[in-house]
Amino acid sequence: MSGFENPEVRPARVIVLSPNGLYDEQSIPGLRRGDSVQVITFERVAQTESIVLTRPMGFVDRLARRVSRSGLGRELLRLTALDAGVRFHRAARQDERVARALDEAQLVVAPERDGALAAWHASRAARRRGRATTTVFGYPAARAALERARS
Repeated sequence: MSGFENPEVRPARVIVLSPNGLYDEQSIPGLRRGDSVQVITFERVAQTESIVLTRPMGFVDRLARRVSRSGLGRELLRLTALDAGVRFHRAARQDERVARALDEAQLVVAPERDGALAAWHASRAARRRGRATTTVFGYPAARAALERARS
């Protein structure tokens, strides 16, 4: 069962978890009038409703940037709490606006690797509350989920 039980009655509410703000109108072309997209990000997204999270700063951020200059450093970071995906998930989890947005979502999209952890946690939390929220990785999967739910 998807989160779009009857698309004629309720417009789709799409949440995009993109730390770098990777979204524009052509990203999900299957949207209809009344559907809404909200981007949760560290960067402002032009002409789109968005929740801009506070980017973690300080010594830990400087250390992560320095270590990520090499390929080996980037791989090592992915094994620690300094990983960009983990830091995005923490920032999203601490923001009450994000929790409200995810509660209303029918489709959650993680268009990049660093948003996938937050999307996975959001999907698990929705399932524990008994909500059917479709969660996908990438815009092609989001388009397919919209088409499948509306056919």
